[in-house]
Amino acid sequence: MRRALVLLVAVAALIGALLAAPAAAGPPEITGERIFLLCGIEGFDPCIEEFPAGEAFWIIHGVRLPTGPDTKMKRAVPAVGHFDFKLYVDGAEVAKDWTFHGGAAVFGLYVFPEGMTGEVTLTGEWYFSCALDEIGVVEGCEKPADTYPALSNDLTILFN
Repeated sequence: MRRALVLLVAVAALIGALLAAPAAAGPPEITGERIFLLCGIEGFDPCIEEFPAGEAFWIIHGVRLPTGPDTKMKRAVPAVGHFDFKLYVDGAEVAKDWTFHGGAAVFGLYVFPEGMTGEVTLTGEWYFSCALDEIGVVEGCEKPADTYPALSNDLTILFN
């Protein structure tokens, strides 16, 4: 009886904590235009070289792995946590405003509601998991838990 009472109190406390906890924040408001960092790479045009100063914009990039019966990537889905996208503004890493994880995909959203001014270099880096060695995607990684920069692209924009 005493054990059941302790368990009941523990469950009630857990439920109370869950109900009292603030709701998870949703994605931030997205305003302005999207700036696409893969420009200049075959099949990913157009590139922009100028953008209005002080105008809102946003960037979203990430990694989505092909899955399905005709691909070796079926076993990669658990490794999605080892994939990432990082954004650098003039060499300084910027924190994500929102991260989306779903299935075999992970995306980072960066929102710049105040825009920017002057000449700015935006650098995107896409990181992949070394755990994919097992299915023949990556060679030469020291540990399966490591990641490596699979792709990097710079975009210099004049915000005027």
